[in-house]
Amino acid sequence: MARIEIKYKSGDTITIKLFQNRLTEDLCAHFAIGNNNFHIEHCLSNTYKNKYSGEYSELVESSWGEILTHLAKYKDLGVKLLREVPNEFDFSQDTLNYLHRVFTYSMQYLDRFITKYEDGFPFTADYTEPRLSKNHDTNRQELYKIIEPINSAVHTLENFTVPTLGAQALQTTYKIPSIYFKCSGANDRNAFEVDWYHLEENGHYFRNFNFMKYPQPHLVCLSDTILGKSVLKSYRDYDNPSLSDCTGRMMTDGSFLIYPNRCLHDLYESDGFTSWLDKYNMDINETPLELAIGHVVQSTIPLTVLDNAPTELSSVEWIS
Repeated sequence: MARIEIKYKSGDTITIKLFQNRLTEDLCAHFAIGNNNFHIEHCLSNTYKNKYSGEYSELVESSWGEILTHLAKYKDLGVKLLREVPNEFDFSQDTLNYLHRVFTYSMQYLDRFITKYEDGFPFTADYTEPRLSKNHDTNRQELYKIIEPINSAVHTLENFTVPTLGAQALQTTYKIPSIYFKCSGANDRNAFEVDWYHLEENGHYFRNFNFMKYPQPHLVCLSDTILGKSVLKSYRDYDNPSLSDCTGRMMTDGSFLIYPNRCLHDLYESDGFTSWLDKYNMDINETPLELAIGHVVQSTIPLTVLDNAPTELSSVEWIS
């Protein structure tokens, strides 16, 4: 049985049975090395909490300062934004959605995945690719170092925005518990140092559309390590899921989540979620949701009570 064996320092264990398909075979082969390179990023009964208070705290101020500093560096390359941002953070998720697209569309434009005429393009029509080096790969890395801090600061500030309708639903009616097993070998600040397995390049992209077909409890899904935004986070942000940077998981660093119950399915079947998709003429069966790879078949940890669960890992092993 292909599986992931998780061992905690407390002596507790979790066994994940992987679905029998070529994707899980490939993932086992790719991530079998370095079995101890994992830590628990979070273990929460409600993953999508919001900390909005309207207070301009030190963290909010420093994060917004990072954004302004690196936007200025980007503009020094001759880049012109379609809209300007305020000198102080306005606690608006819409502002962060725009800034996140400054990052994602820059990289996608550089890789020829999009054109300047794509919906949501955050720059003026005379935008030209900033050339820092003649070599494309070097140019990508130099550009990434300038604009990645914008991306990181946006993700920090997302916890402090005025809650959208989607965020309100995730805080009240459709709380999503999860345990997030993060690959410690991944460098959050430099994606070029990450050991990626490319789902799209290896013919697995279609699996982004299968989530609703899995009835098993305690589903295990790849984390949304993508250049863009998952559908779930787009809903939380009440962003546009039809844009070019909301495409499903294109690659993975091996990080994964356990969803202890079917709350995610309930959310996706809810009137609020389906009406949000309807705004963009999207169908749930044609939308790139979570990418499921297996389900928990054994656990000494009660998956119904996560907030007090152990968080120190001994090992995480992919076994084919």
